[in-house]
Amino acid sequence: GVFLTSDGRVYTTGNNVNGTRGTQVNYGTLLVSGGNVPTRAGEMDTDTLIMIGGEGDNAVGEGNFFITLEEGESTDFQSLLRLHEQGLNLRKRTERTPVANLTGFATTTTEDGYNVVTMDDDTPGSSTVKSWSGLPQVTADRFVYASSDTRIATVSKGADGKVVITANTNGYYGETVISLYDTETGMEGRLVVTVRQKLYSEATGWVAQVAAPKIAGAANFSVALKADGTVWTWGTAGGSYPTQVLWNGVPLANIIDIAADPVAGGFAVGQDGAVYQWGAGSRTVSVVLGTSSFGNEKVVRVVGGNNFRLALTQSGKVWSWGVNGYGQLGTGTSADSGSPIRVRGVVGSTAERYQLDHVVMVAADNATAAAVRADGTLVLWGANGNGQLGYGQTGTDADSKVAPMLTRANSYYLEETSLTYDAYLRGVVDVDVSDQSTLALLREHLTTAEDG
Repeated sequence: GVFLTSDGRVYTTGNNVNGTRGTQVNYGTLLVSGGNVPTRAGEMDTDTLIMIGGEGDNAVGEGNFFITLEEGESTDFQSLLRLHEQGLNLRKRTERTPVANLTGFATTTTEDGYNVVTMDDDTPGSSTVKSWSGLPQVTADRFVYASSDTRIATVSKGADGKVVITANTNGYYGETVISLYDTETGMEGRLVVTVRQKLYSEATGWVAQVAAPKIAGAANFSVALKADGTVWTWGTAGGSYPTQVLWNGVPLANIIDIAADPVAGGFAVGQDGAVYQWGAGSRTVSVVLGTSSFGNEKVVRVVGGNNFRLALTQSGKVWSWGVNGYGQLGTGTSADSGSPIRVRGVVGSTAERYQLDHVVMVAADNATAAAVRADGTLVLWGANGNGQLGYGQTGTDADSKVAPMLTRANSYYLEETSLTYDAYLRGVVDVDVSDQSTLALLREHLTTAEDG
């Protein structure tokens, strides 16, 4: 049976042989609780805390989760927004409400069916405007912030009511995840911070480098990204010694990220948000995918599996292309794609959320893919022959998933921690995927402001 409630939610009963229950649990079987017990179809509602502030390229909010700092540099943010997104719901849309800011005032209005929040606005409420007052500042005790790698950058509460993110001056360059936890509501948020080196010369003074150094490897070749934004490769792609990757006969430059695919070759992301590709036996760029291939957004990260790729944009959208025999493209089918296509939303999401969003990190290997969302949840899809999707089933091709699924927590996690308030794994700040397993790093177990 299928039941629609007055608030737009969908519940189902009965057998689940073909996934007709619309649930992520026990696909192809009766639910553990039995077929006569109604369960909600589709994804649950989700709440994400969006950190808002900064300037220029480091202005963060719902459209950007990525910050780049030079060593010793700092940035800050002063507002928090609650993004409440519906699971499978035939009536409601995403709701945005203010959580914290400098003045304690804000308003919400509705435009074209979507609600819009204006921070620090003390306009009186009316039939079209809802006013908010008494909001806390982002530095209130209830909000706990942490950096996944304090060697790279630290996060602290300033006396001016803002939260400050500061890059190190000790010679560490790379990436860290800033996590936010609201001890009163359990809601979470994420930002990704990259720290680059600065070099000094008498001719030019202090000059920021282009990228944080990085290496990537595949079956028979390796790729290295230097701080100056150049890319080097060796093995089947470049011989016994590192040689520069070329584009139009000159060295490829201004690169901020790299990846290696054992079949398709090397990949790089430019400062312009384009993706560059060269073959596994080559060191010359043969394909360039501009921002028009990614919804006119800049790509900030790229990862490679076994003949498939994932690209992540600055607003947290995920694109995939390549082979798809195990559903590793996350498109809801097993059809290959020679060009980038949006990864669809978690099983059962609404028409408004039919594509995966608010992602801050992606990983891939062999035929399995993973994404960490800004709310600290982990999403997996693709091959599951060794249980790498983490939903309790393993062993056959039928256990692969062609659409992203939220990772569930095991009984120990549910009983021994307070990092989750439902059955799903939460508090994730990093993820990695191998050909047979998935590893997730969780933030420290913080339950009160004092734990911070």
